[in-house]
Amino acid sequence: MSLAINKPKLDNLANEIWKSAERLRGKFKAYEYQGVILPIIVIRRLECVLLTWREAKSAEVLAKRPIIAANEMHSSEAYYYRRQWQGTTRDPRIYYPEINTDRSGDPRAISIGCTGEAQERNRQLVSANLMAAALAEHLYVLWHLKAPRMDKETVELLPHKFVANLSRLETHRGGHHG
Repeated sequence: MSLAINKPKLDNLANEIWKSAERLRGKFKAYEYQGVILPIIVIRRLECVLLTWREAKSAEVLAKRPIIAANEMHSSEAYYYRRQWQGTTRDPRIYYPEINTDRSGDPRAISIGCTGEAQERNRQLVSANLMAAALAEHLYVLWHLKAPRMDKETVELLPHKFVANLSRLETHRGGHHG
């Protein structure tokens, strides 16, 4: 497929652009103009190119599925979440409704102390943090690396939640666990 250039149309467009540029130039001298307009043209072109990229990335980000990991002193949990699970038994907000309002366990709060000094005082917290990270990593491998190559029926059987302590691991699939 070849792209034919309509020379008269292109010349007309170029003339219109230069007429507009002359009107906009204002106080700039003709020889200074290229130092102003060329960067503006490049920036506008980048904006146009990046707009398409930004829209594609926005759709990609919206399609992301978070993995949430949490722990207490002696136990850890990790959850995989898809938007279509909202309001179902796979939605953490259903089986832990307090997460919608309770901010006392917010890991961003310095007073909680899941790291640093808290770990120095209680080594078990280090193990619980590590277990939460390992459970989250396992869900990542299952859902983001393996699931795309599986058939739909098999994907439905994948666990969406793990709960672990030093002696037990629970695996939750759909509305079931075991």
